[in-house]
Amino acid sequence: MSSRTVNNSQPARRLRTQAPAIFIIMKRTVRTLATIVQITGALLVLYSAFYVMRAQYFQWQQRQALSAARVGNQSPAYPQSMPPSSQLDLAPLRPARGSVIGWIEIPRLKVSSVVLEGDTESEFQLGAGHVPGTAGPGEHGNVVIAAHRDTFFRNLRNIAPDDRIVITTPNGVFEYAVERTEITDPKNVSVMQPRGQPELTLVTCYPFNYIGSAPDRFIVHAKKVDPPSPAS
Repeated sequence: MSSRTVNNSQPARRLRTQAPAIFIIMKRTVRTLATIVQITGALLVLYSAFYVMRAQYFQWQQRQALSAARVGNQSPAYPQSMPPSSQLDLAPLRPARGSVIGWIEIPRLKVSSVVLEGDTESEFQLGAGHVPGTAGPGEHGNVVIAAHRDTFFRNLRNIAPDDRIVITTPNGVFEYAVERTEITDPKNVSVMQPRGQPELTLVTCYPFNYIGSAPDRFIVHAKKVDPPSPAS
């Protein structure tokens, strides 16, 4: 009986000695995972901060360049006034993708951003993007400009009819008045079609607070208005 008792107690003794070792390994694993999560979080914060600072510096740099170009009227990205392309022998030259064509402002909403030629992530990281193939600022047609809903077009959610949108290029300042807004499917490209008048369309993702890739698009339609006449 005593021999049998001794033999039965040996496995139990082994379990008692092994249990603390298992707990130690688990604690170390949890600590390692926590450290990895902290490092990953810190890297993501640094990555985001880098892109924010890069965009802000780019905005400041291009604002200075645009101001200088306005004073010297250098290399206008788009002419101040153009007839419809159907009336031209050749289509007007277009800026290269990624080049800065001007500046967009919505004073009431404090929206202010450089506008680049192009509608890819490369442009959207730095500012708003002018959709290639649509009219340029000052041209007769539909000027289409897009930007991310959580960066440069964040305040677009508060836009209202009659809000003024100002686009400044090296060769002119163009003002538009908001007519209406709509929410549409991303595949609905009809919102970019011209309607026979100088106009502006702003595009961003919707809903504004959506986490991930938003399913819809928020559209702002605005018509070109004449600048106020100088006081006589």
